[in-house]
Amino acid sequence: MFAMVQDREKIFHEIFLDHFKKNKVEIADKITKLFPFLETLRDHSFIPDKLYNDSQEAYRNLVPVSNVVYRVLCHLEETFDESLLQVLFSKVNLKEYPDLIQIHRSFENVFQHKCFSQKSIREEAEKMPSIQSRRKKGPTNLKLELEPQSLSDMKLVNVKREHSNCGSSEALGTQQANDECTQASQQAVINSEDSAESSEENESWEAWCSALGNGPGEKGSGAVMK
Repeated sequence: MFAMVQDREKIFHEIFLDHFKKNKVEIADKITKLFPFLETLRDHSFIPDKLYNDSQEAYRNLVPVSNVVYRVLCHLEETFDESLLQVLFSKVNLKEYPDLIQIHRSFENVFQHKCFSQKSIREEAEKMPSIQSRRKKGPTNLKLELEPQSLSDMKLVNVKREHSNCGSSEALGTQQANDECTQASQQAVINSEDSAESSEENESWEAWCSALGNGPGEKGSGAVMK
């Protein structure tokens, strides 16, 4: 956070300094006399006593006021600080040099424009996570919205499949019934043949038992007697 504040202050410093450089001539042209311009700067320690005295000496030597002021502004550029603007555009100076009002407004416009730009950038940066969040939530919402329709479609498909299965079941049922009838017929034939064979075996067994002198139910006894 502290680093962000430092970066912002650095940006503002560079913007105001650049604007101050570009407007030195305009500022010097708007200041028509040295008082209270020089005195205000000296009282707030923006210019040393030597520069103050040299400026007064140059003025007494008939150097144009705008030239004297421009020299002072060049010194202020080298030691520029944002607090200088508060002194330069103080109520006293704006009252004494009303033409400075327009230049003062230009600094305000630069400040407001920069603040607006910073705010826009910050808002865009804040919007990014929410946009990404909405993008992530988008498929889920879409799925929820389409789910009822999808369920209906699934029901229709299931109904169609049930009808199709019913038809297939009927066909399979008919075929299965035919197969069962065929199998039943074949089983009846096999059972008849088995019955015949069983009858023959019983007759043979009874004949064999008679030959041994035993009844049909005395098979075990005959074996013991032997």
